[in-house]
Formats: sequence, C-alpha cells, structure tokens
Amino acid sequence: MRVKTIERRMPTPTRVTVEVNTGKKSFFQPAMLPVLKKIFFPVLTSTVTLVGVGILLALVFTRMGVLDAPSAYLGTSPGAMSALIVLAFESGSSATLVVCFHFFRVVFVILTAPLFLKLFS
Repeated sequence: MRVKTIERRMPTPTRVTVEVNTGKKSFFQPAMLPVLKKIFFPVLTSTVTLVGVGILLALVFTRMGVLDAPSAYLGTSPGAMSALIVLAFESGSSATLVVCFHFFRVVFVILTAPLFLKLFS
C-alpha cells in the first residue's frame, strides 16, 4: 500500500528561513570553535549514524511499497523539520507525510526526555 496525498504546491522560488528559538539569539561565533573541536568526533559519529539509519529506513519503506522514496527519505531524516518540510513542498514529495514523521518524532522525544534524564542523571 503506497501512501498518496493531494498537495498544494508552494510558489517557486520559495525562500527558506530556519530559526532556532532558544529565547536568545543563536548563531555561529568563532568562540564556538574550541568546543566544536572537543566534540567533533561525537558530533560526526552521531550525525553519520542518524543520517545513515534514516537512509536505510527510507530504502526499507520504499522497497516495501509503503512510501515513495523522496517522502521516505525526507521523513526519516533527523532534525531540520522546517527545512525538510519546505524541501518536501519544493520536490513534490508528500509534505503532509514529512510533517507527520517529524511531529511524531519531536513529541516522542519531548515525552521520553524526562524519563531518560531521570534514569541516567
């Protein structure tokens, strides 16, 4: 069973704005370089692992015939929800499906974080 949705296309070109809302202005500063050097290996390892698992899941869902490849990849890609939703619109993928994947993931993390922090603190 393949998921099909009717999408409204956003006009092209679409401007993409990615915002990090921390309550303070957040942007890259040269003072961050020493920290980045210190955590480079964990950041690189987790990034490659998460993206790799997302690609594998997208391949599995596509081969099973459950999802189309672009929607599966954008849905299973970690983070960057706002950018990936716009990319789904621009690429003709199912933006609704991508929103559902990312929304569920964010809610799941929010609900499980207190338990994880309590168990491992």
